[in-house]
Amino acid sequence: AIIRYMYRCQKAIVKMVTDIARELDNYSPNTVQALYSDFSKAFDLMRPGTLAKKLNLKHVDPCIIRLLLEFLQNHS
Repeated sequence: AIIRYMYRCQKAIVKMVTDIARELDNYSPNTVQALYSDFSKAFDLMRPGTLAKKLNLKHVDPCIIRLLLEFLQNHS
């Protein structure tokens, strides 16, 4: 059951980051973009290497991937 939960969590995060990256790529220069997310416990079971590989396969900008990995490393 824990493996299934981890897979769903990873899948949801990959989809969210992919959607955000796509929207940021398509933004109008006349808009203000802001994002607030509370990931309090969402990453507790996340494997950073697996997440990075999946996001890379989805062609997410490496800067976004590094940002997420730094967050995961500093997350307590």
